[in-house]
Amino acid sequence: MNNVVSINTHFRRFPVGAAAIHREHGWCMVTAVSPSGTQRTIRWIVHVPDVMLNTDDLPIDVAPEEVLYSETIETHYADIDADELICIDPPQENSYRSQLKELTFALGLIN
Repeated sequence: MNNVVSINTHFRRFPVGAAAIHREHGWCMVTAVSPSGTQRTIRWIVHVPDVMLNTDDLPIDVAPEEVLYSETIETHYADIDADELICIDPPQENSYRSQLKELTFALGLIN
């Protein structure tokens, strides 16, 4: 009897520190791998524009009137299945073409 296992569960497929794309969260980074190998903890960052300009952290020599834009950077973590990730770290051979093909296929742009 043969066992069929997803290649994404291999510990080298999405190691800690690997960049990836998730359908819902976008660009992310793998921060942990579960002992079973099927789950990854990912981190992604969201830039949220401030409704009112935040001038609390300004240096003394900068006037609040000089601030044109401010945002809050939020960091999020989630435990997800490795099959939900798309690898964006380039493979050794034909890195650009294979990366582009994998990305467009996974996003449903080509069949």
